[in-house]
Amino acid sequence: MLKWTALLLTLLPWTRFFRRPRQVPLVQFAPFFLVADKKARRKRRLREIALAALRSLAIALLVLLWTLPQSSPSAKKNDVSTPRKTLENVLIVDGSDSGSALYPTPIAAPSVSDYLALALEDSNLNVETIDSSEFASASLATSRQYDAIVLADLSSPTDAELDKLERYLSGDRFVLVWSGSRTSPERWTDVWKRLGFDAKTTRRELDKAPKFFAPTSPFERFFPDADAARLDALPVERAVATTGADVARLLVDSGTGTPIFSRVGGNWYWFGASPDPNDGALALAPYFTTLVEKALEFPRFNDSSGEVKIVAFDCRGVLWTLLALVVLAELVMTSPTKLAPTRQTAPTL
Repeated sequence: MLKWTALLLTLLPWTRFFRRPRQVPLVQFAPFFLVADKKARRKRRLREIALAALRSLAIALLVLLWTLPQSSPSAKKNDVSTPRKTLENVLIVDGSDSGSALYPTPIAAPSVSDYLALALEDSNLNVETIDSSEFASASLATSRQYDAIVLADLSSPTDAELDKLERYLSGDRFVLVWSGSRTSPERWTDVWKRLGFDAKTTRRELDKAPKFFAPTSPFERFFPDADAARLDALPVERAVATTGADVARLLVDSGTGTPIFSRVGGNWYWFGASPDPNDGALALAPYFTTLVEKALEFPRFNDSSGEVKIVAFDCRGVLWTLLALVVLAELVMTSPTKLAPTRQTAPTL
């Protein structure tokens, strides 16, 4: 309230235009029109309006500088938060038996779970891989022994599996869905609806001419040397993207604007680019191992939002610069102008 009241002071420079003009008797003095014609009066009026606008802007800048909160030292940190708990045990659910491939003639290749398991083979994580049929019969207590569950190329979870995953998600546990050639966008859209999320999953082609530029995403700031790896332009031809009001974009393709890595709700994560050769050559990328490891580490960083904290922009420097420019402009406009002498020749009688 105090801020808006102080901004009313910006009207002060305009009060001179609302004063009632003085009633000065008109004097018929012909030479007066040589020094105060209509063009000169209009120019002087425009100059007064410009000065009033500059002074109003100066008052507004002073009010903003006065009311802006002081920036705290913690807002200047540009690194990610400390992990809440170290990730140790990971369960990969192989969904290659959950449905047929969605391509007419799929390329024979290892499953998505095989690629992920090979990428994590030399990591410090305890990784176990089971088929989706085994996961359906596994107890909730067994599932809770793992810090994270990766659904690799799962067509969609059944009602019993979805209920188990909902009860599994508590504390720091999370579920990472890594899409593949068997992932059904329509079924996963129904899953989000059952979970109460405003989200939709679609399959998109990425082999198009680049027409979109995405700013640096939270996952890129977390990924080491993301610029050299061109993490925003993964070597994939298609992706299964999840979008919606309850979806936070963590990695976006800079060519098409397709979200690749997303957070759905609080503990669901979605990776839309598959390492299957039917979708591209992601598994052959030199940074694929690091990509899998960081995708699993990322949910454990940051307390709740799943996004990396960035530097808070301090606009005080910009406001002070604008104020200095306004003062300089007013000094230039109010400085007396020097009239150049002119030679006048009297007409010959």
